[in-house]
Amino acid sequence: MTHRPGGSSNADPEERDTLIGTVLEAIVSISRDLATARSTGTAGPSFGDARLTSSQLDAMFLIAHSQTPLTPGAISARLGITPGAVSQLVEGLHTQGLTSKSCIPTTLGPGCCA
Repeated sequence: MTHRPGGSSNADPEERDTLIGTVLEAIVSISRDLATARSTGTAGPSFGDARLTSSQLDAMFLIAHSQTPLTPGAISARLGITPGAVSQLVEGLHTQGLTSKSCIPTTLGPGCCA
């Protein structure tokens, strides 16, 4: 295949389709590898033996980069998931010893550890 300025080529349509298929297969393969690494915790060696979902990794990133403690509502808003999902997510992190829980007195309400 010969490339011309502007990205056009003189490849026949069958060769072009084959090349596009090869690129798409590689993209899917890489995407699967990344998704597997994120869901098994192998994407972040600093978590040791912990097995984290992609949502848990996203939450850990937020927590690690926050200057102040985050509320479930703040995590919910930033990740675009429901507060109930955040509660389950954080509980999983807490169970693995990756987070700690505390109450902020001004946010007393249902579910607070007061």
